[in-house]
Amino acid sequence: MLLWRNPRLHGPERVKRWAACEEHLATLREFLTSRGFPCETEAVPPSGAMG
Repeated sequence: MLLWRNPRLHGPERVKRWAACEEHLATLREFLTSRGFPCETEAVPPSGAMG
């Protein structure tokens, strides 16, 4: 999961999440960071683990 935001529009409290498979994670991260968007990676919990 990529956690990112557009700092020109939103403060640090507003974070968007994009689910990404391993195959596309690097491409999406590059797309976001090349535009100056702060970006972090977070593991997606296994199916059913959230309740």
